[in-house]
Amino acid sequence: MKRIACAFVLRFVIAPGLAAQAPGQAAGQGRGQAPDPRSAGGGQCASNPYNCVDAPNPLRPPDTVWLEEMTWMDVRDAMKAGKTTILIATMNMLVTDPQSVRWDARVKAGKATINGVSIADKAKALETGRKIVEMRATNTVAAIRKAIANKGKAGD
Repeated sequence: MKRIACAFVLRFVIAPGLAAQAPGQAAGQGRGQAPDPRSAGGGQCASNPYNCVDAPNPLRPPDTVWLEEMTWMDVRDAMKAGKTTILIATMNMLVTDPQSVRWDARVKAGKATINGVSIADKAKALETGRKIVEMRATNTVAAIRKAIANKGKAGD
């Protein structure tokens, strides 16, 4: 699977952080500083080099496709490598409430795709979503049981 997190990260991670900045305070404005266009939504490059959008990732690339297991730098690097789609969040939302992903409006407008992957066949999209929800729930329960068995300590 060569596609991951772009839509989710933009909608739920980056956009809220940028929207939370007060007018005139974005990227250092209002303190006598010119804004640094490299500053990410989480802070200023001048304050911490890891707040810069072009900062090298100090960690090795993760062996995962799960957004929850990735840092923002992992997601950025995956996107640069050509991975651009997240179906997981959209499919989870579709299972819970098709209106949360504006399914009817997308179909009516002929835009029922997420980065080229069609969700127009509602039954198929719901089936895929249910499989994803089930797999994530199963993996979560297994991880919780493992943590309990290891008394909360990390281990194999």
